Amino acid sequence: MGNALHIVFSDLDGTLLDHHSYGWQPALPALTEIKSRNIPLVLVSSKTAAEMIVIRDQLGIDSPFIAENGSIVYHDMRDSPAATNSTLKLNDLKTTVFGKHRSEILKVLDELRTVFDYKFRGFSDLGTKGIADVTGLSLADAALANEREMSEPVQWEDSEARKTAFVQKLSEKGICAIQGGRFLSIQGQTDKSEAMKFVIKAYQQEWVGADLHTIALGDSPNDIKMLQLADIAVVVRNDATVQLEFDHPNLHFTQARGPQGWNDSVLSLISR
Repeated sequence: MGNALHIVFSDLDGTLLDHHSYGWQPALPALTEIKSRNIPLVLVSSKTAAEMIVIRDQLGIDSPFIAENGSIVYHDMRDSPAATNSTLKLNDLKTTVFGKHRSEILKVLDELRTVFDYKFRGFSDLGTKGIADVTGLSLADAALANEREMSEPVQWEDSEARKTAFVQKLSEKGICAIQGGRFLSIQGQTDKSEAMKFVIKAYQQEWVGADLHTIALGDSPNDIKMLQLADIAVVVRNDATVQLEFDHPNLHFTQARGPQGWNDSVLSLISR
């Protein structure tokens, strides 16, 4: 891939993390290689910042990261673009907010459930134990998953026809619903690609004149816009979800699932 500078953007659940065990160890060879080459790895997930800080520390990376499906970017970029709404803080990192606060989202969800009797359960309904039961997370990890600032994952328990109407009513309120691997993420009208653009622009300002190229890896519908924005898009095999199909001039599909597929693809791409 020549002497160009690269950034890797990666989804977590079902992509860098195993869909069932949440382990990342099969990806260790590729993680070690990109670290040795000083290639930034930007984690992009529906997870909360509290969850992602733990994973980021385990992986030993200090790149910016994007939480709650593109709703918040945490970074320490010196010359980053102006923040749209920097009000949240975590470990002295700068925060740039793109979405709506959870309190606004929960208010709209409560209104729609009261008026139309939609059947769904959000993380705020489930609580820590309920989240642990439906995800397989430990109680401690489930508590971190519920430390939401800009989104509310919901488990849809109604018909598909009613789901379509529900999504339309959310849109009328300035809120969108994005399908992930397990849950419908209710959030402001933003997505992973908007936050990704912010990070790319920040690196362009830091690496003035660099020939910058991006690789993105994901496995779920909520990753499509991020994948489409990247120079190289990698769809990681995940039998738990529908196979993603979309137009892209440099699109790759992994043979192996989850972190093993992630590892094989990243090693192959950066060795070229």
